[in-house]
Amino acid sequence: MKRKLVQLGPTSLAMTLPKKWIDKFHLTQGKEVDVEEKDKILVVSTEATGPKETTNFDFSGLTPTIMRLMLSAAYKQGLPDITLTNVNKQQKKDIEKAINILVGYERLDQGPKSVRLVDVSRPAEELIDKAQQQMLWKILNMIDEIIAGIHPEDLQALDLEINRVSWFLQRTIAVYYARSQELFLMFEEAGILEALGDGLKDYNKETRTKPKAHKVLLGEIKQAIEDLQSFRSKPNMERMLSTRDSIKKIKKKMKAHPLAQVVQKVDDLYEAVVALKINDLSTS
Repeated sequence: MKRKLVQLGPTSLAMTLPKKWIDKFHLTQGKEVDVEEKDKILVVSTEATGPKETTNFDFSGLTPTIMRLMLSAAYKQGLPDITLTNVNKQQKKDIEKAINILVGYERLDQGPKSVRLVDVSRPAEELIDKAQQQMLWKILNMIDEIIAGIHPEDLQALDLEINRVSWFLQRTIAVYYARSQELFLMFEEAGILEALGDGLKDYNKETRTKPKAHKVLLGEIKQAIEDLQSFRSKPNMERMLSTRDSIKKIKKKMKAHPLAQVVQKVDDLYEAVVALKINDLSTS
């Protein structure tokens, strides 16, 4: 929506706020709102709470797989308050397991056959970057565990941790910071990291006996990710170019290799991080 600016005094300009928004949060003359500048964007928000609205879903007869799908979809969509109806005891247990990876959702039992989930989180922007760094560390840990010969089922738990953080980041950015270009790029980065974790999990499951050459390649992949992590923390041209060269050398060895998909995701991650940090490479 657009608003016209109105002259207010000799040096100030004012604009009206949408009536629907004012009514929803019971705002009146004299009450305060928060105003935050983000480059060209001006964000007006309030700590006042509006009426609680819940979105209802009928879970009667749904399998655990479909329930997980619907819960993750509602979570990624950013639904702040959902009620699941016609839920039996076993489904409640399955829901409990599912929401363990949905950071920010808290469970409230409404009755014997319903469950209500409410979002209680809104992290600050600086915490988003820390969570992104956490995902990188988890990826590096996965590679170490694969080289050490971890069982596929145990590695799946590590992959689930990565998915958990990725979904949280993507949801947070989409819901609260959708207009920030930098955070949009971090959204893309989180998705690539999730796919990278999935690729490592699949490789470990399909390649139970790992030749020495595979372990060497895994070590090189890990080093490339560590170099990329260093570039992400302290961007400069030298780091960017050296990381590019490392990834290119690894890709040359990857024709029809079981790790080809993993290396491609590392390359995708490289491009996403460069896009995220491109302003830091500017000389102007």
